[in-house]
Amino acid sequence: MAHGQALVTAASRLLPDVIVTDISMPGMYGIEAARQITSLQPASSGVFLVVHDDPALARLALTLGSGYVLKAEAGEDLVDAVCPAPGGKRFVSPSLACSREGLR
Repeated sequence: MAHGQALVTAASRLLPDVIVTDISMPGMYGIEAARQITSLQPASSGVFLVVHDDPALARLALTLGSGYVLKAEAGEDLVDAVCPAPGGKRFVSPSLACSREGLR
């Protein structure tokens, strides 16, 4: 089973409060997996752990999840993104949030 589909299957079985996932996965893009999980489990919150420092992609991801963490900054940022996620608080890695283009 491809990783994206395995994530959707596991989420529907385990019913987690927070799901940490990548956007780039074999078989099913992480954004599509998040769409499917959100439609099945609206209370679940997603935190994307990514290499893509693209504000447009972050904006898209945040329509489906509560966090966007750059892998290069995960050591500092991942806990800050995951802990408040069930309450709906959003988190974006500071270097991306403060970038020239920002997340407007």
